[in-house]
Amino acid sequence: MPAHTRSQFARTLLATPPSTAIRISSPSALERFVLRANAESHVGLAVEELEIGFANSVSFAGETLRRCLQLVPNVADVILDLPPRTPSNILQHVTFPHLQLFKTNLPHYTLLDFLEAHVSLKLLILGSCGSPGECAFASLSHVDHIVDLEGPSQCISHFMGTRLVRLTAHLSYDWYSKFATRSLPLSIHLVVLSMEFLPDDFQVLNSISQTAPSLRKLKLMENGIPMRRGSSSRRVWNDFKGWAMSLRKLRLLEELIVVTPAKLVRHSGDVLEEKELLGRWLTGRRNHPGSPSDSYLYHVGLWYGSQDLGESIISNWYKVGVTWARSVHNGQPHPASLT
Repeated sequence: MPAHTRSQFARTLLATPPSTAIRISSPSALERFVLRANAESHVGLAVEELEIGFANSVSFAGETLRRCLQLVPNVADVILDLPPRTPSNILQHVTFPHLQLFKTNLPHYTLLDFLEAHVSLKLLILGSCGSPGECAFASLSHVDHIVDLEGPSQCISHFMGTRLVRLTAHLSYDWYSKFATRSLPLSIHLVVLSMEFLPDDFQVLNSISQTAPSLRKLKLMENGIPMRRGSSSRRVWNDFKGWAMSLRKLRLLEELIVVTPAKLVRHSGDVLEEKELLGRWLTGRRNHPGSPSDSYLYHVGLWYGSQDLGESIISNWYKVGVTWARSVHNGQPHPASLT
């Protein structure tokens, strides 16, 4: 940008009040923000939410990005969606004393020092690993401050702190062993778990009951990775007794959501068939509409495939007294959501 143009642009920006939320979607927008924040320090000091997203850009100035991050020391929420060739040291000499949320697609090996240094961080959302072998998080320590975590199963397994309350685990296409659930971090305080599973992982629920015995909300999402050769079309819940036994191990469970392209009942959307299915899931027996009297479970959400109707079926079931009733969908929580 020519010197006279920079001067004119700076004068224009000085008349604009600073914002607490900044979203930067291009390298040129990044340069404009840095120009203004350099000219007036209160512009950067006012920022509490920062989102930088131009992952598809061919090139950008790494030093400009680092300078941008240094100009916003009071930020609490940071989202970085950056190009693959972003310098690996981009977070060096960057400190956010009030950081609460950090979401990024940066390779995990670039984050070690940053995560350990930011003890105020509570919510961490990670992209793919970026390493073909073992994740760099294997050497991670001092991250017990993180209580809400989302990322690839094989990487978040290295967060062995016991303070995790909420966990979202994804399977990746380059690492989709059906034993992913066995590598999740043990956490006696884990309350909310959302995770993907493979169709032929018949131990998924049993493994979860061992990983998170205090779980209250569980969402299971069948992953769209193609079925492996020789895999069965059966699902873990086809073994009603085993499924019910695993559910009973989760003694504090209140909400269960299952998302699958499989057809759960013969006639999709049929209330009686869904209720019979629910009884089998909860008791392991046929024609039993209730649930164990000592169970805290009050909500079961079903999102399943339908060949006969040509669309997915979404059902919410709630416990009413000692029986279960399907709710009216209008105004009800979407079964894909856990509060």
